[in-house]
Amino acid sequence: MIPLGTMSREEVHRVGAWHKTFHCWITRQDNSGGYVIFQRRSSEKKSHPNKLDITAAGHLVAGETPEDGLREVAEEIGMKDVKYDDLHFLGVRVAASMSSIETNREFNHVYLLHDDRPLSEYTLQRDEVAALVQIAIPDGLDLCAGRKASVPAVGFQLDKDGKPESITIEVALSDIIARKDHYYLKIFIMSQRLLNGNSDICI
Repeated sequence: MIPLGTMSREEVHRVGAWHKTFHCWITRQDNSGGYVIFQRRSSEKKSHPNKLDITAAGHLVAGETPEDGLREVAEEIGMKDVKYDDLHFLGVRVAASMSSIETNREFNHVYLLHDDRPLSEYTLQRDEVAALVQIAIPDGLDLCAGRKASVPAVGFQLDKDGKPESITIEVALSDIIARKDHYYLKIFIMSQRLLNGNSDICI
């Protein structure tokens, strides 16, 4: 965590330099229970196109603090009214991965946001996000713990004209970006704790 200088994003991923990112997971609750919201990445994304991912996330540029990461929430899903004090800090996750196109080493600043607004009120950044879906917390726990091979998710996607249309899909772990350390299981557990009124949460 000692700053060494600046690089372009492309160079960071080419040489595998450590860098900081911002992760914001949104959990919501209605009369049917609690949910965790996932975004589906655009088919135009260079890495992991069409995969399910964190509700809103992005890289922090040189000089930014995790608080500046809120711009990702505004840009990707249209939530411009969220304040940093609304977020529940889960900690800094150390993550590393290698693929045929990049070497990625990150310090993820991970946050949980409880927001009960319906999915229909989100506005998607079309070149980044193709859809939003919610997975019920009991289903997410079963999926991530290996008790079920797939679970249902409901939400909306943008059609070819950029208009929202409702979708119901079946989600397997292979539909979500692969990450180590039971990351998604922890997110479902912490979401359940937060919705149950327990603020003692961490990643």
